[in-house]
Amino acid sequence: MVMRRIVLESPRVFSLQEAERPEPRPNAALVKIRKVGICGSDMHLYQKGFIGNISVEGPFVIGHECVGEVIEAGEGAPRDLVGSRVAIEPAISCNQCQWCLFPFMALLCGVAARRKR
Repeated sequence: MVMRRIVLESPRVFSLQEAERPEPRPNAALVKIRKVGICGSDMHLYQKGFIGNISVEGPFVIGHECVGEVIEAGEGAPRDLVGSRVAIEPAISCNQCQWCLFPFMALLCGVAARRKR
């Protein structure tokens, strides 16, 4: 299945792309993003292409403060999550995935979410 995403190609240049929809990892959920906040670090990436000593090379999806709806639960995750509205907390690290291991705090995967039916 295909999804759309807005990608920062270079400073001040966005593109709309199609990408394969990811599969949820075990004990995790796949969230369809409904709204996303753009914070100061996102604006700095957009305007300058870097923040501090971190430079983003190549296409990059910005925006890490978001809300959405759980559309699929991974193996081991509660099935009643599907249909739940969630707010993602991006400052909590799983310390395992590519985003949490990257030395840039704003890219944490946000393993915790606040759920509302």
